[in-house]
Amino acid sequence: GINAEYGTLNLQLLMKSGAAWSPEGTLLSTIRKVTIGFIVAAVFLVGIVAISRSFSASSLETSVAQESSSTSRFSRGIEQASSLYNFTLPPSTFERILVAELVNTSAIPRIVARSYNGNPWEAILSEGHIVSILCEATGCVLRANKSEKYQVRELVVPQRNKQPTNEDHASRFLQQATFGANSAEIKRVVSTYGTRFGEYIQDQIRLTPTRTLR
Repeated sequence: GINAEYGTLNLQLLMKSGAAWSPEGTLLSTIRKVTIGFIVAAVFLVGIVAISRSFSASSLETSVAQESSSTSRFSRGIEQASSLYNFTLPPSTFERILVAELVNTSAIPRIVARSYNGNPWEAILSEGHIVSILCEATGCVLRANKSEKYQVRELVVPQRNKQPTNEDHASRFLQQATFGANSAEIKRVVSTYGTRFGEYIQDQIRLTPTRTLR
């Protein structure tokens, strides 16, 4: 009934438009569409493979460059280590001050490290350069370039400095803890606190801050 009439109407429309319907034409159209789909998929896959290979090659080049850089740094480290030697630093004893000096024939020896009262050696900043010191249970060594020459010298400590008075201690403390102190302030600190400088600091904390310049 209705389906037959509908089919007849479609056939009449096709005949009026000059198009001829046939099972073979429909099959060919389907094959053509499937073929185009396969071609598009193949092109897409080829693109993905090309991108993957390019990425892999780039990653390989980066890895090779990093490995080359690491090898270069390692080689430089070996060369630098081979140009160093350990300069042995003797231990100091009570009331003795030892200094290590960089000796240069064209300049005055520069003090680069010190040790006093049996304390471990410590580096001293000299002309913008600081040496490397390694201390272990067996002693301390200075890591030096083979082109450098060092020597150890004992500084003469005045007898008065070997047995400092309370005023000496107070003067040193105030020099480190304040902007400086005069003789009257040093004597006041000694008479009030002795060498109990922690109490002096606590009293300073309790003072009312000065908010204007005098």
